[in-house]
Amino acid sequence: MLIWQGAGRLVLNRPWFEFGGRVSPPTLHLFGYGPEFFQYLFPLEHPPELTDVQRNRVYRNARDAHNNLVHVTLELGAVGLASYLFLMGAVFATIIVLLVKRRPTHDINQTLVIIALLASLAGRAVEQLVGIPRLSDVAFSWVFLAILVALPGINGNLVQRYEKDLDSGSRYSSSSLISNKVGGVVLRLSLAMVIASVVVVFTIIKNPFYALASHRAAESSTSLGQGDLPRAIRQIDGAIALAPDVGGYHAQRAIILDEARDLTTSGKGTRRLAHEAYAANQQAIEANAFDFYNRMQFAGSALTLARYGETGMREKAIEEYRRLTITVPRHWLSHFLLGNAYSELGQTAQAIAAFDESIRLNPQFALTYNQRGIAYADLGQHQQAIENYDEAIRLSPRGLASARNNRGTAYLALGQLERAIESYNEAIRINSRLTLAYNNRGTVYYQLGQLERAIEDYDRAISLNPRFAQAYANRALANLRLDRHARAQKDADRALELGFPRALLEENLGVQKEQP
Repeated sequence: MLIWQGAGRLVLNRPWFEFGGRVSPPTLHLFGYGPEFFQYLFPLEHPPELTDVQRNRVYRNARDAHNNLVHVTLELGAVGLASYLFLMGAVFATIIVLLVKRRPTHDINQTLVIIALLASLAGRAVEQLVGIPRLSDVAFSWVFLAILVALPGINGNLVQRYEKDLDSGSRYSSSSLISNKVGGVVLRLSLAMVIASVVVVFTIIKNPFYALASHRAAESSTSLGQGDLPRAIRQIDGAIALAPDVGGYHAQRAIILDEARDLTTSGKGTRRLAHEAYAANQQAIEANAFDFYNRMQFAGSALTLARYGETGMREKAIEEYRRLTITVPRHWLSHFLLGNAYSELGQTAQAIAAFDESIRLNPQFALTYNQRGIAYADLGQHQQAIENYDEAIRLSPRGLASARNNRGTAYLALGQLERAIESYNEAIRINSRLTLAYNNRGTVYYQLGQLERAIEDYDRAISLNPRFAQAYANRALANLRLDRHARAQKDADRALELGFPRALLEENLGVQKEQP
């Protein structure tokens, strides 16, 4: 019902994208938005009761649990709905009239077949009131319709010819009459099936390359799930070669490239893959500028390049995330992502404003409070940060270990060391592999002078993440205070190898806030 409500609002209000230019509302009411457009429009008028998980499922597969008549009205407008109803109504009415006025000479078997096909088509129509028909379903409906239209004329024409021949005195053997009758039936049925097959081809695949491209994209998804990235990229490249105008394939290629980047240790390699993913996402939105989730991916690619210090990418990332908030202003996720981008790029005040709007639209999403708490902590407003972490924990009492870790960091900044340890303990109890919680708790023990316990925590953090430079630096300082100079030097060298700033080794220990 929630999906119907959202589609109903789209039918009544006929909104349009802010960046899509001016569109005449009367035109949208008469002719609709166009076929296969519902999923791109749904974020504009989604019911607020629909959870993000449900909304994403609807967006990615808008055919589940929806009403075909509402769908037709939305995508094809009043003219399209009237045409659809007229076509279906005319066929049903004509067949029913023929059955009611059936002549005694009509074959009873043919009549039963027509009734069965009519019932099947009616069942399909009712089924589509609670679900959008997939292309294969539409094809079968057209096949039923074609046979249904062809059958009444087959037997009637043969009977009329047979009666005419008898009246004219023509002499046929019984086997000849049967042969002519069967041959006529086969000919007409074959013609009906050929017509239906043509309809199937144009309904299901429209172009044979698109069917093969879809198959290769599905294979690529399977390979990606199995961790076979080279094969996945070859398969998705094959899909793109067959159907370059399908934006989803370019977006899928970008996802594979991002997975490969996460597994790459070479700095040049990761940067190259980030550029390739950005280019793939750019092609995805060029193919379909209205796809919300593809635009979200593109903004993420720009933010990744901004992390590498690429010129102009900070501005591009913010521009794309702001575009999302303009495109779907009532969708909390777009404001949440904009807040994350602002926060990461150091624009903390703007980040808090974006998180405020996201919370106004969806006050039940715990992670937004966590992120707003990080922003307040970056401003040095640690008490407000703690209030946000507390709210995040209240909304997610058995999860979100990062909020407990971050609350511990805020308590540490306020000098409340025992409370900080309690929060870190809670974080570790929820997620025993949370590296930063061990590192940060070790920092508290360091400040309390409990150096052995601090080193134990640093050991655990390093065992979980052997490339965690901060933990090596912290352990170096702890060993130095215990006069273990060789160990301290070894840890300091390793920290520097991993990119830790040399100057910071001489300063008091810092802690890091856990990002999602």
